[in-house]
Amino acid sequence: MDSVPFGFCFDVMGRLDRSHRKRYSNVEQALTGRWKAAARRYLENDRGLRVTISFEEGEWGYTTIDYYDGDSLDEMLARDSRFLWFSTIYLHFPSGDRNSDDFVATCSKEDILID
Repeated sequence: MDSVPFGFCFDVMGRLDRSHRKRYSNVEQALTGRWKAAARRYLENDRGLRVTISFEEGEWGYTTIDYYDGDSLDEMLARDSRFLWFSTIYLHFPSGDRNSDDFVATCSKEDILID
C-alpha cells in the first residue's frame, strides 16, 4: 500500500468527511508511510469555517468563525485552499441572534458576490 504516490494518498485524504477531524487521527494511527504522512498533513492544516451572509437594516454583512484556532479572515484566506472548507454557509441570519465575536464586517452586495 505504501507504493502508491504521495499525491494520490493526499488526494484521498482530502475526500474524507472533513467535519470529523478525529478520522484523520484514526487514519494516521492505523496506517504507515505515505498514507500516515498525508493524514498527518490534513490533521495539522485542515480548517473548517462557518460563514454567515446577512442583509439587516439595509446593510449587507458577513460573519466568519474559524472553529480551530481563531485565525482572522485574512489568515484563513491565506491558507492553502486544499485545507480550507466551509462547514456551513448561512444566507440569512435573524437580527439579534448573531453570536460570533470572531469576525464581523459590513460590505456591499458586490463584495459578497465573487467572480
